[in-house]
Amino acid sequence: MRIEALTFYRFLAAIMVVVHHFGNNLVSRDFAFQMVTFFFVLSGFVLTVAYYPKAEFSTKSYAINRIFRIAPVYLIALALAIGPNSKVIAIILNLTFLQSWFPPYPLSVNFPAWSLSVEMFFYLSFPFILANLKKTSPIQFMMVAGIVWGFTQMAIMNLLNSPFYAGFPSVSHDLIYFFPISHLNSFLLGMGAASMFLKNNVRWKIPSLYSLPLIASLFVLIIFGYKFEQMISFLLGHDWKFGGSFYAPVFMALILITALSDNFFTKTLSLKFPVLLGEASYALYILQFPMYKIFYNSIRPLFPFGGLDLFVYLAFLTMASIISFYCLEKPVKRLGHNLLNRT
Repeated sequence: MRIEALTFYRFLAAIMVVVHHFGNNLVSRDFAFQMVTFFFVLSGFVLTVAYYPKAEFSTKSYAINRIFRIAPVYLIALALAIGPNSKVIAIILNLTFLQSWFPPYPLSVNFPAWSLSVEMFFYLSFPFILANLKKTSPIQFMMVAGIVWGFTQMAIMNLLNSPFYAGFPSVSHDLIYFFPISHLNSFLLGMGAASMFLKNNVRWKIPSLYSLPLIASLFVLIIFGYKFEQMISFLLGHDWKFGGSFYAPVFMALILITALSDNFFTKTLSLKFPVLLGEASYALYILQFPMYKIFYNSIRPLFPFGGLDLFVYLAFLTMASIISFYCLEKPVKRLGHNLLNRT
C-alpha cells in the first residue's frame, strides 16, 4: 500500500535540511534536526504500512529491497564526498553505515549521511519490532512508544543541561544527537501510527471539512514551536532542548491525519510532480554535500548568479536528484525485483 500524499512531505523536509546547511542559517539547526526526526517517524510508518499486512515476512526480499533502495546513491555520494583530508577509519565507518555509533565520526566525509547510519539501525531492528507489534494491540504498542519517547526526552533534556554536555563539536554532542538508539522512539511512534491506521483506516476516515483544518493546525503548531521555543521552555519550567525527537508525536499526528484524509490538499500532493519530488528526495538529501562541492567549485565561478546562488543551487540539486531517481534508483530497483523473481 502506498499513500502518495505523504511522499511530498519528504521533499519539504529534505529541502529544509539543505537550506539549513547551505542557506546562511535561514533555517535553524534545531528545526533542520526536527526535519530529520520527521524522516524517522515517516520511515517507521511507511515500512509498517508496507510489511504489516503481509502474511509472511520474507527476510531475503526485505533485505534486498532495502539495500537496493539505499546503497547505490549512498555509495556514489560517499565517493564524491571523499576528500584529501578524509580519514581511512571515517571512510570505513561510512561504508558500513556505522559512523553514528562512533564519535567523533557521525558527521565525517558526507556529513548528512549520519541519518542513514541511524536508518540502517532501524532497518535491522524492524523485523523484530514488527513481529512484536503483530502480537499486541495498536493502543498497547502506542503506549510503549509514548513511554519510550517521554523517557528519551527527559534523558536528553537532563544530559544537555548537565556538565556532561560540552557543546558542539564534542563527543557528548555526538552521543546525544547522533547516537542511533536516541532516535528509536521516533521510529516506534511511526510504526505505532501505521498499525492504528491499518486497523482503523476505514472507520477513521476524516471528512474534508475537518481534515484540512487539522492538517493546517499541525503545520501551525510546528512553526509556532519553532518560533517560540524559549517561551515554551519558560512555560514548561525547564530549559527544554528541541533538537532531539521533541516534535515526533506532532509529526506522527500529521502523518496519520494526512493518511486518513481525502481532500483537495491531499489530492494535490498525490499528483505526479509532487510525488516525483518526494521520490527524488532521498537523492536530494544524500547528494546535497557532493552537489554543493560541484556547484560552487565548477559551475558558480563560470556564471554570475548574484544573490540567487542558493536558489540556483537548489534547482541544480533538485534536477540532479530527479536524474538520479530515473537513471539510477529506478533501474536498480527493477534489478532487485528481477533478482527476487529469479529466486
